[in-house]
Amino acid sequence: MIAFVTPPSPVWFFARSAGFISLVLLTISVSLGILFSLRRRSRTWPLFVTDQLHSYATLVFFVFLGLHITTVLLDPFTKFNVTDVLVPFLSPYRRVWMGIGILAAELALALAISGWVRSYLGYRVFRVLHYATYVILPLALVHGLATGSDTKSGWGLAVYVGCVLCVGGLTVVRLRENAPSWRPIRFPALAAGAAGMGVLVLWIANGPLASEWVKASGTPASLLSPAPTPSPSPLPTLALAQPFVDNVTGTVATSSSTEFSASGSAVGTVPLTWVLHVLANQDQSIGGTLDVKKDGASICSATVSRLTDQGFVATCTPANATGTITLLLTLQQGSASQVSGQLQVSGANNAGG
Repeated sequence: MIAFVTPPSPVWFFARSAGFISLVLLTISVSLGILFSLRRRSRTWPLFVTDQLHSYATLVFFVFLGLHITTVLLDPFTKFNVTDVLVPFLSPYRRVWMGIGILAAELALALAISGWVRSYLGYRVFRVLHYATYVILPLALVHGLATGSDTKSGWGLAVYVGCVLCVGGLTVVRLRENAPSWRPIRFPALAAGAAGMGVLVLWIANGPLASEWVKASGTPASLLSPAPTPSPSPLPTLALAQPFVDNVTGTVATSSSTEFSASGSAVGTVPLTWVLHVLANQDQSIGGTLDVKKDGASICSATVSRLTDQGFVATCTPANATGTITLLLTLQQGSASQVSGQLQVSGANNAGG
């Protein structure tokens, strides 16, 4: 579950993938529509280019478009609501460019609906409405370039360029081979297309490919600043200014002539847990450790230096404290393996000898 709410989540990858697939399918649908409108008949004319194939490509496009919208809505990073993804120019995230994408999607839906009710509209009205296709694809391209996080990647740019070249090339062919009644508008249309391409290239270079585009495109400030890295909690330290004494209880794990280990808890001024492990050397000296923790965090891993009549004496210097702490652990054997006693914490050299 964590993977689905930590940006960038898998939902975001699905949204990006569905967006690119939708754009490619839209390009295929438009290209098939242009090819079918040419109505060429020759031995080299591909027989698979039919109106049914065009309709099928359009249907699959809407499936992936729906997936794109749904996954964008579910993505936890941008936190869109239904209004943001359905009503143009209301989203706080890159408002203009998101609005253009929503407008393209809704124009495509309206155009598809006009195809379903073509018999009621009449062929002439339907054909005029169908020219909106030449607006939908540029809007979708601008939306993808301006909002997509893969615009600066080589493969992302290759997809966009491929879509433009495919539809642009077929549009030029259509203008050159259409009926004589189109001749008066061929040159203006070609000139306008060339000018549009130039504007698009300049806009891409100075917009989506620019270093400051993320901010300039209208990304909310809350998404621009990286999430603050939580500072690690300071290690707890023993109170050096005021010595204290806690009552301890514990359990003996090992007890022999050469080794002794026990662990338990301390209650009183500073509730603690402790673990003692000591070994006897051949010269009758001892060595070992006394680990002290507070709330599960180690605050002192002391070195046991000697055993006195009062108990085990150990010293340590916590990493985030000033001075050396002396610990005196006094233990008395109880029933079975139980022990009890006191833990005295003081400044250096204040423990009894």
